[in-house]
Amino acid sequence: MAAGKSGRVAEKNPDTEQARAALERAREHIRAGAEREAGEILNALVRSEPDYFAAWFLLGTLLFQRADWWGAVACFNRASMLNPANVQALINLGLTYTRLGAADWAEAVLRLALGRDPDNAKVLRLIAEICHATGDYDQAVELLERANALQPASFETLQDLATVEFERGNLDDAGRCWREALECEKSANPHSPRLAKIYHALAMLPGDSDRQHLLGEISLLEKQQDTGWSEKDRLTLRFGKSYALSRAGKYAASWRELEGANAAVWKTVAGKAQEELEALRSALAEARAFNAERIFLASVSNRTVPVFIVGASRSGKTTLERLLASLDTVHRGYESNIVSHAVARTAHEAGLPKIDDIRQLPSSLYTSFSDIFAAELAKRARGARLLTITSPGGAQYAGQLARAIRNAVFIFVRRSTNDNALRCLQKQYEKANYYSYNLAACREYITLYNELIEVWNEKLASRSRLLNYEDLVTEPARALESLTKILPLEVPPGEQFPVGDDSGCAKPFARYMRMTETGRRN
Repeated sequence: MAAGKSGRVAEKNPDTEQARAALERAREHIRAGAEREAGEILNALVRSEPDYFAAWFLLGTLLFQRADWWGAVACFNRASMLNPANVQALINLGLTYTRLGAADWAEAVLRLALGRDPDNAKVLRLIAEICHATGDYDQAVELLERANALQPASFETLQDLATVEFERGNLDDAGRCWREALECEKSANPHSPRLAKIYHALAMLPGDSDRQHLLGEISLLEKQQDTGWSEKDRLTLRFGKSYALSRAGKYAASWRELEGANAAVWKTVAGKAQEELEALRSALAEARAFNAERIFLASVSNRTVPVFIVGASRSGKTTLERLLASLDTVHRGYESNIVSHAVARTAHEAGLPKIDDIRQLPSSLYTSFSDIFAAELAKRARGARLLTITSPGGAQYAGQLARAIRNAVFIFVRRSTNDNALRCLQKQYEKANYYSYNLAACREYITLYNELIEVWNEKLASRSRLLNYEDLVTEPARALESLTKILPLEVPPGEQFPVGDDSGCAKPFARYMRMTETGRRN
């Protein structure tokens, strides 16, 4: 964490040589790695000099490094009270709240910092990260564009902006930002491990630059790896090379790279993948036992309609969401955390321990949850009649959502298991989705997931539809028409809906996938 800077308000610091000497001793201990001794000095110092800004700030930094989040919060709170104009104290406080998972508090503190320093690109990026994590992608882009205008050569800002634009489906903008980030980083360090992620991202873009040139760039970086590269960075480059090889039509070589990269990750995540599979089996059993007799589609005309788009990772949820958002009455909500946020707030107001899973919420609180959810939904919908939500947890608790939210609608999406599995195998996830690093586990997960959404579609029939990705991309207008029976949609007759078609992507790999499953080598 960065050191604090003096603001317009004078810091309340002691005049004694003894206090200043103690602070310097604490700094020396921290530089020497003697954190315990530094902590003892600083704790004694803030007790004897409770208005010493620098001591509170340094103690907060030390506690942050120790992952003592609540201790750090107390210190940075005190520091920001002693010097309200010190933006770095507010930044550090906001960062600490993010570690606690308190996104609302973190955003509030960081927006306070932004109010005091409107041209602080770092603060803009931090708020954008929170907006991205909570599903407000449009606000994230707006903030990142402001940060990029202030610091146009920032690799971090360009990379974040490219990532959000990619997730919004704006592939041209994503590609432009990734290429700018690439040139920025190459000029700073042509051997940088951060280039691996950019090459992987560029390889994933359909119809991007010359694949042979991209492969040459990746091969050159592969030879330049040094001891400073982490294992994750090396694997990222392998995933990128595999994708680039497949784009160039070199499928055997692509599969060898992909299989090797996934096998390396699988060694460390196999146990977690089995936990994911077991959780999905349990969810399937719960769904089959769920009593949906009293669930029906209720018309609540004065409330925004939440449209939950539910499907396995890489099944086509984003494609459907973009298609729906092309209609006037629909606003995109992306992978919003709106459900978990409403659950956590409902539990907090009821005096319950912190929870974010609606399955743990007593049914007696559903009305409170529904009101909190509806208010947040309307705010995020920005005047639209419908808001889409693609949060991946929807399949596990669709029944509880349908029971608690009277006007919720569910659109379930599935695609060819082979295509779905390949796209999962090719993606290096930041977290979870551990099943995706092994073909057999991936197939099993997708199969179980599709069984689960079939059960929910049958039980929630009055307010749900099940779409196949392949039908969606070949006849988008017809797919939208099929949804008008459960959604207040108006599909303009004769309207053309351009949709990217990724169906059949696994056909060139079918032979190699069979070899992997049978234990043969290609």
